[in-house]
Amino acid sequence: MFKSNVLVITLTTLLSACASSSTSLTQESKLNKGAMSNSGQLKANNNPPIPTEQSICVANNKYIDNSLPLVDFENSTLDYKKGFLPNGLLTCSVLPDSSYPTKYNVKHYYETGNFQGFDYKVGFSGGYIHLSSSPNTSKWKINCKKDAMESTVTCSMKKLGKVPLFVHLAPDGETTSLGLITETYPNTEIAVKVGNNDKIAATSMSGLLSKYEITEQMKSSNKLITSYYTWPYKVKKVEVHSIEGFSAGLALMKKLHAKSRFY
Repeated sequence: MFKSNVLVITLTTLLSACASSSTSLTQESKLNKGAMSNSGQLKANNNPPIPTEQSICVANNKYIDNSLPLVDFENSTLDYKKGFLPNGLLTCSVLPDSSYPTKYNVKHYYETGNFQGFDYKVGFSGGYIHLSSSPNTSKWKINCKKDAMESTVTCSMKKLGKVPLFVHLAPDGETTSLGLITETYPNTEIAVKVGNNDKIAATSMSGLLSKYEITEQMKSSNKLITSYYTWPYKVKKVEVHSIEGFSAGLALMKKLHAKSRFY
């Protein structure tokens, strides 16, 4: 007997593209003034940048060496000067670089805002998005990566829990797969039920469900139920997952895929 691979359900979505984003003139003005102000502070007295009316970068004195130069994060995945979504708020934190010994104080830019009723935070340096509706509800983490061998970019949206859910976005920027990170017993039923809709089932040996209706159902529901038989004891397990924010997260993931750059 052998273990089956991760349960994966393939979905194809036709979400319309998000509205193109641009950083407001006011935001750019603050950013430029802040960078000039921070640079002047370091040259004048080697102190870490401190927040003022003309600076959005905030330094944590506990972690940085105020004798080191202040620089932007090198090869950022997203361009903070272009912003991510309209009306997003640009912020900045100053942290030491990851080298040892530390050579620079590095500016990391972030954007916070609300999209389709959900709070989001974009990290421009690493190219990630956190999405949630409130501290105690469904939270999604979205990021992208480049396949160095194939030179393709894929993204994933994960909802953490006892059995994590993830949605994978293929290199074409459209095809998605819903996955459940667990082991299943071979040749047994695996099933998904979204909200009050009928379940959609297959066997774990097939490994795939190509049902477009699952995506449509998830976009208008906050609950997803999965059932499968565990390895190695063949015990049926039924789990209920909150998928609140799925539709908003999927739209943001597609936008992140389009805007991410890798070097």
